[in-house]
Amino acid sequence: MKYFVLKNDEENAMPRIVNWYSVINPQRFVRENIKQLPRFVALEMKLDQDFVYTDIITSPFFMVSREAADIIHMYDPAIPYISAVLFDKEMQESIVYYMPLLEEAGRQEYKNRPLVRQKQDRRYQIIARMDMIESLLVRGAAGITLSEIKGAP
Repeated sequence: MKYFVLKNDEENAMPRIVNWYSVINPQRFVRENIKQLPRFVALEMKLDQDFVYTDIITSPFFMVSREAADIIHMYDPAIPYISAVLFDKEMQESIVYYMPLLEEAGRQEYKNRPLVRQKQDRRYQIIARMDMIESLLVRGAAGITLSEIKGAP
């Protein structure tokens, strides 16, 4: 099975999360800490003029749209989510995204898992299995860029 690094398509003017440092510590937002985490968070975003609500946001942390969360759930119903309400005061816009609490996996550890996060230098990257990616794309997921992992397990 092929695996891909899942990223945002940077050509889209998507929501930019701002002032999140006091709200979220990305290292703590993992499955093992679920009992200590809030059920939802409110995050400020800034929208550009011609913005697009993409189906994934990978920076500053991983979030997905409702539609993408439903597809991920088909492949791994055990993944818990934290709801994130994103709001832009100036444009008076808001939307809900979902933060999947993914297991962290090393290079050989993501075999047969549809979606994991992997530490890459000081950041995390999202690794997705090909069948799940295909389901996202067939359903019209927007804002996704893929990089195939050569020699994946």
